Amino acid sequence: MKVLFKIIKANSGSDFYYERLAKALRTFNVETEIIYYRQWILKIVPFLIFLFNKPTDCDILHTNADYGWALKEQDKPLVITLFHNVFDKEYLKNVTLINKLYYFFLRLSIRKSLVVADGCVAISDHTKTSFENEFGENDIQRIYCGIEIDKYKPLPVPLLDKRFKLLFVGNFIRRKGADLLPKIMESLGENYVLYVTLTPKDSQKLHLPNNIVPIGRPSDKTIIKLYNQCDAFLFPTRLEGFGYVVVEAMACAKPIIATDCSSLSEIVINNKGGLLCKIDDINDFVAAIHTLADNKTLRKRMGKFNQRQVVKRFDLLKMGRQYVKFYKTVI
Repeated sequence: MKVLFKIIKANSGSDFYYERLAKALRTFNVETEIIYYRQWILKIVPFLIFLFNKPTDCDILHTNADYGWALKEQDKPLVITLFHNVFDKEYLKNVTLINKLYYFFLRLSIRKSLVVADGCVAISDHTKTSFENEFGENDIQRIYCGIEIDKYKPLPVPLLDKRFKLLFVGNFIRRKGADLLPKIMESLGENYVLYVTLTPKDSQKLHLPNNIVPIGRPSDKTIIKLYNQCDAFLFPTRLEGFGYVVVEAMACAKPIIATDCSSLSEIVINNKGGLLCKIDDINDFVAAIHTLADNKTLRKRMGKFNQRQVVKRFDLLKMGRQYVKFYKTVI
């Protein structure tokens, strides 16, 4: 069996999803290939991707639901993946008019993809349910994303800072709750420090408080080290389809402080693997951070719980095995 992934390079979690899936499938002797479309115009108007579509040699095509219909090939099964539902009514209340216009056309494109696809996968129960409700679908398969549990794990590392160390990994955008981070850190004060994946140049433009430290775009090796050096992982996101970085931090035995919304409500078990906070509630996040900072025993207990959860639920090999089984149903 050969699976071909056709995707627009997004520099986000979706890229990691396809790369990790391809790696997992090869473990089960499935041949894989990824074709990246890097044309800048496609990042703005992904619906034009059909202009670049060419016949390929494979048994299954797998791509993003956003533009899957445009990559359909005759006599080849098409599998599409749904990541996060930007049509969520609460989420739409706070997006710009331009984004709302973009989402209007995106809805049409996803609907078309759902019609022509031979198989559809959602990466969390929340994503599955939200798209089923949005489009009236009832044949979406949920398969959790997986990570390399032999790579993301607790490691002995040197002390980074004597202060209580928080870590935020991800694109510094509003959907991820990045705009809340300065307010949270200002409330916490100088005894707390937050490391963020942001370049020093970009951080200067944002005039961030002194206890937010930009670390640029670290390598995987450095990120794993940072997961292990932090005391807790902070993620005040407003919408997630899955939450790769949260699961990576969990695998490194770290407690999570995140928003009680979308997929995170099922990925993080509240009060066992971390503390889930009300969306956009600065005081709730600050209180949760204080709770963990004051209780090292609780942090360790939550971290160990999270590591067990990742091994049980989010192992990359488990993900690969489930996809092999699913692909066989669409051939």
